[in-house]
Amino acid sequence: MADPTKYAPGKVRLIGASIAGHNVAQWVQNIKVYESMCTPYIKAELTILDNGSDRSGQAGVIASIAERTSLPGAPVQFAFECGEGPYRRMEQRILTVDSHPSEEQKRALVYNIGTIGASYVDDRQSLVQKSFVNTPATAAASSIHQEYLPSDPAPLNALTSAGMIAKDTIGSFPISNQHPFAAIETLLKRATYGGMPTPTVYFRDRDAFVMAPLFQVFLSAGSQYTFQESATLGKRIEEIFESAHDAIISAALVVKEDDINSVRNKIGQSASASSQSENIYNHANNSLAIDKPASATGLLGALSGLAQNIVGNRGGTMNVQGFDQLRNELSNDPAMFRVVSQEFLAKVKDADKYFVKVPIKNGIKCTVGKGVTNKLLIPSGADAAKIGGGLMLIADIMHDCYFDMRPLMATTTMRGVVISDVI
Repeated sequence: MADPTKYAPGKVRLIGASIAGHNVAQWVQNIKVYESMCTPYIKAELTILDNGSDRSGQAGVIASIAERTSLPGAPVQFAFECGEGPYRRMEQRILTVDSHPSEEQKRALVYNIGTIGASYVDDRQSLVQKSFVNTPATAAASSIHQEYLPSDPAPLNALTSAGMIAKDTIGSFPISNQHPFAAIETLLKRATYGGMPTPTVYFRDRDAFVMAPLFQVFLSAGSQYTFQESATLGKRIEEIFESAHDAIISAALVVKEDDINSVRNKIGQSASASSQSENIYNHANNSLAIDKPASATGLLGALSGLAQNIVGNRGGTMNVQGFDQLRNELSNDPAMFRVVSQEFLAKVKDADKYFVKVPIKNGIKCTVGKGVTNKLLIPSGADAAKIGGGLMLIADIMHDCYFDMRPLMATTTMRGVVISDVI
């Protein structure tokens, strides 16, 4: 007889859960874990059915914990297993607590406890007062990360930027009274990477912090796993079970409503960005270092009448930047790459975006900032190049686990961008 555990792609088992050191595993009904390329911390939400109150008037487990310690900021740890080894989160802190009466048990309360990575608490408790000179922007940002955000021990994977953020001929680059995350963002705005003129992203994936140019993230996003949407009509039951681990439960192509009937649909952001002029002033000697009028050719020129409404009197949207040669060399100054960077971001915004839901057994292998291959069924009459999926960079991911006996206990939902639309 076949091993029944082999055909359980949506099963999950709670290993443990605690709040401020108190075991609450037996009351946990649901755990949601959120990762995003937009935040340098991981979020989670625990749903707890607290039926500790009874006729004797005993307090529930959450109320009992709240009597001993303050819930906001209290440490939360949990771990679950879904067939691919334990998934653990040990660095969470309580951010929000909400409760309401249970619809199923009259004397029970349902608590929704929102948690956030401990680095967020470090950030709120600290102010940075430092200065840097003759230092790459990413090195300065990394030093702030290591010094001010110690509660999350995950490693930092940083790609070193080119050039220095301040030359010693004029003094240092100061960071004054900023929270660590804001200070890191300020420094990373000064980071340049030579052949990769794109903004720097700073986020927390499943295993580590990442600090790298966005273009490099797209370029290195190999496929972590391949999921496939398939028709089951005419298949043997064994074949359906065998492919269930890699199955796509649901998928949706995201289309911006304001672009559906727009002439600029799918090229709006790119056309606007590519029409910019480029004027860079050197504040050291008050001179114009670069004077490059924008052009209304290409996509923008083809839109003719629309172009007149969105471009400046020099043929494109004005983009005036400034730099100081005593502080930065022009070749390493972010002003040199502003237009190219905005064009790249526009391509990301205009790219096809998908929501894909899969069983957690293989979904747990995926994390943000990396790729995943989705093979989707193509509806009759649809554009195969657009609807068929392909390699997608995961921007957001959510693992959703229910600890009861429902047939599909746990899933992974991913939101991402089709990489071929960007690079």
